[in-house]
Amino acid sequence: LKTIMHVSDISNPCKPWHISKIWGDRVFEEFMAQGDREKAEGLPVSPNMGRDTKQAELSVNFVDFIVAPFFMALTSLLPRVH
Repeated sequence: LKTIMHVSDISNPCKPWHISKIWGDRVFEEFMAQGDREKAEGLPVSPNMGRDTKQAELSVNFVDFIVAPFFMALTSLLPRVH
């Protein structure tokens, strides 16, 4: 059950573009706000949370290194998901 919940959490790139784009923009702004807050409080800015982060690069890395491997592993465990 935890695995299925995690899949639903990271599945945004698998949705239709018009939906994925909206949510991707919202997540990116949340990341930027977190980085701004960390900086304002004199804390080190977490990776990918700084204003120098490029949204396109972050999105591609998320798909390549998080979403795709997770879904590939899931389809090997649950072949009918493929």
